[in-house]
Amino acid sequence: MNLQISTETTLSALPRKRSKPPRWVTATGSRQTRIKKARHYLGKVAWVPTNPLERNNSLLIVMCNLRLYLQLPIELAVVLVMEYYNPRCLDQSGNPNPWTTDEVRTKYSRAGDRGMYPTLGVSDPKATQKTAVEKLEKEVRRFLRKRTTTGGCCNPTDLRHAFIAYRGGVDVNATAFGRAVFAAKGIKTTTPFGKRVYRGFQILETGSGLTNTTRHMVKAA
Repeated sequence: MNLQISTETTLSALPRKRSKPPRWVTATGSRQTRIKKARHYLGKVAWVPTNPLERNNSLLIVMCNLRLYLQLPIELAVVLVMEYYNPRCLDQSGNPNPWTTDEVRTKYSRAGDRGMYPTLGVSDPKATQKTAVEKLEKEVRRFLRKRTTTGGCCNPTDLRHAFIAYRGGVDVNATAFGRAVFAAKGIKTTTPFGKRVYRGFQILETGSGLTNTTRHMVKAA
């Protein structure tokens, strides 16, 4: 895993209006499990600086992951850094260059500052999945606003096929799409006549041949 990061000066110079805070998740497992993960991270994985310019950034990354991802309290974080991370920190001559407890506490207090992008918590599969879900929900909302109208009902499969055609033939998981529709409309499928349908809205293009066209597109893909 690549844990390197550019200098604080470079990060602070990033455009403020366009940058968004990274998606963070909490590491799963009990407190003891998270402590074990922290020991492995600090002793084997955490980025060790190779020059003075990287030193401050490396500790900030470590403390962000201990505080935001592994959810460890400050006193425990300090103890683990002293025991597992400090022995790996050397100066350019190869001599020990450990952190003081005051330095560790200061970085812990800064964990999560805007413009700082650590890597463990944000690269967690759950964080990636949450980002993908939000992106799909936004896309589905735009589709429903442009391609559906109130009243009537529509078949879930036909609605998904119309969405696939709307996005240029790129397939979408049926379950993920259904959840995105519910997030947008607050409507689940019903079976009034033995067939699953969404009630309260319908596809604008129904009857224009879109349903058959999209079904052929999906089968061909």
